[in-house]
Amino acid sequence: MSVISRPEPSLTSLRRCSLTLILLAAYVVVPPGGEARAQSGDDLDAVRKRLADSNAQTVRVLNELKSLDGKIYSVNRSIAKDEREVGQAESRIRSAEGHIRELDAEIRSVRSSANARAARMYKNGPGSILAPLFTSTTMTDLSKLGMFWESLAERDGRTLSEANKLKIQRDEEKAALNATVKNLEARVKALDAQRDSLKTSKEQRTKSLQDLKVAIQAAMDAEKKILAARAAAIKKPAPGPCTPGLPARDARLAAVLAWYSPATGGEGLMPAQLGPTGVITSGDASWYGPGFDGCRSASGATFRAAQMTAASVILPIGTFLKVTRGGRAVVVVITDRGPYAHGRVLDLSQAAAQAIGLGAGPVNMEILLPTEPAPPFP
Repeated sequence: MSVISRPEPSLTSLRRCSLTLILLAAYVVVPPGGEARAQSGDDLDAVRKRLADSNAQTVRVLNELKSLDGKIYSVNRSIAKDEREVGQAESRIRSAEGHIRELDAEIRSVRSSANARAARMYKNGPGSILAPLFTSTTMTDLSKLGMFWESLAERDGRTLSEANKLKIQRDEEKAALNATVKNLEARVKALDAQRDSLKTSKEQRTKSLQDLKVAIQAAMDAEKKILAARAAAIKKPAPGPCTPGLPARDARLAAVLAWYSPATGGEGLMPAQLGPTGVITSGDASWYGPGFDGCRSASGATFRAAQMTAASVILPIGTFLKVTRGGRAVVVVITDRGPYAHGRVLDLSQAAAQAIGLGAGPVNMEILLPTEPAPPFP
């Protein structure tokens, strides 16, 4: 006898493992006589503990990876910002260097003009200076001549002084910008090292995640093997006369079916009284009806082919199960044990099978839980 198969592990299925464990831990295998025995054993408990531990570690690693991605993003933004500031500072340095070159040229020009005048006076000798004195006719002329030479000297001195002040300012600005660039480049280098460290940590966490996936798959396979062996130990009941169900159990089943009003529809079907658990499995299903209608089921209630019920060798009696096939869905209650055909995991009532167009074949199954108090069953 096979058990409910599980899909390949994905990040979504890994997150669902903890809920799967909670529900499976509560399951019992009920033989056809209706007496329950708990699924227990050190081997299964150990497998489930490994599965739970691996799942918890996976959640932690996923959270760490998310945190690392956030830190790497933040570091990349800081690096980009600092690199922009380096570019802007270098542009200002080039501008300051251009101003310094212009000021140097101006200073050289003023000094050259002053030196040229002095050279002419030196070459022409004292006569060039004294001649205007002797040719001047009035004191006014001499005064004007003196003012002229004084204004030339004053202008040259003022120009040189202003140019030198501006050059000093530009030199200081350039020095400050160079210091800024060095600081920014040091920051970028430190951030690069931090980013490399974060990327290394992310690679290690990613490797750990892959190892955890392998461990989870191995634990799931081991759990499946153990449950399959236990399911195979359940023997098909010997043929005998059809015994009607118990009236009290029939009343309880009718109350449950009336409570959630099982219906059919698309894959989004979900009665208001029930909610999804995310525990989704798949496997081959079949149906039964003729020859069993009116006979007592493992739950003690009478099996009716027209009711939305199903039989399982794994799921507890009273489990609500959403069964989907080909875009159509139906919600059933587990009331019986079976199927006993090799490779099948679920037997639907005739009405439930017809609702999703099933003869025999693969289906998807999701365990549902009440969102409000449900009538007792069985």
